[in-house]
Amino acid sequence: MDGKPAPAQILVIEDDKSISSMLQDLLTEEGYLVKVVGDGREAVQLLAEVSPDLVLLDLNLPGLSGHGILEEIRKRDLEYNLFIPVIILTGVYTSRNDKVLCLNSGADDFLPKPFDMIELLARVRSLLRLRDMHKRSQYLATHDHLTRCYNRRYLMEFVDHQLARLKRYKVPFSVMLLDLDHFKKVNDSYGHDKGDQVLVHLGFRLQDFFRAVDCLARLGGDEFVAVLPECNLENAEKVGQRLMQFVRNSQFMEGLPPELSGKVNVSIGAACAPDHTSDREELFRLADKALYTSKKAGRNRFTMFKV
Repeated sequence: MDGKPAPAQILVIEDDKSISSMLQDLLTEEGYLVKVVGDGREAVQLLAEVSPDLVLLDLNLPGLSGHGILEEIRKRDLEYNLFIPVIILTGVYTSRNDKVLCLNSGADDFLPKPFDMIELLARVRSLLRLRDMHKRSQYLATHDHLTRCYNRRYLMEFVDHQLARLKRYKVPFSVMLLDLDHFKKVNDSYGHDKGDQVLVHLGFRLQDFFRAVDCLARLGGDEFVAVLPECNLENAEKVGQRLMQFVRNSQFMEGLPPELSGKVNVSIGAACAPDHTSDREELFRLADKALYTSKKAGRNRFTMFKV
């Protein structure tokens, strides 16, 4: 790997094929990854699956207007704590009032057609710089500095969001507490630098295991938490057993010094909402109780809380 950042992904929502083709060629030549959509409803469906780094949005579209798409983008920004810059491109709504309306509705910039290509590229670069700054500040605010997993603050916000979804849409979720077995012995025998190396390795490998929609966080010390949206009691049991197999697999240890490779075992406890409770503190307490059962039973195992 050369360490270069991935190219920015730009979504062009434009039904005029001559304009969309011109934009695609221009932006691709600049090194961006470009996706073009010409229908408003198709654009909303795509935005539900991916989060582009920037959107170029026409207002006059079939299926759903640009104003409707902009509203959907800002809803997702708020729900998932995102920032997707939007530049409005329009040849119909070009008055001062139209521009003010778009900016007040959440657009980040406004260019009437026909637009100057050099000016467009300058505005794209400017907004992508703002997005990069936002992503860096968000990362520092939401991630553990050592393991690069999410931190406690983000974890609690994520759980509260899942509880809100549970209350509104009846969507279940599960919480797993993971604790390194005999981690104090690692620190005492090899030093805290080696202990930190084990924590970093564990966080890295656990991120390989869990889904992108899951929240893996370091709760503190050698304790991690995984929150699994849309995961009921039955599925959580299966995930827990697969996770134990994953940790016990010899490939899990690759990258650790030989003297540490045999020191990584975990005990896991899990609880589910709403099967066990719909209260945040109680959910963590029950998962912790299941974790204690795993440790008491000999460690290196998974336990689902039993009522």
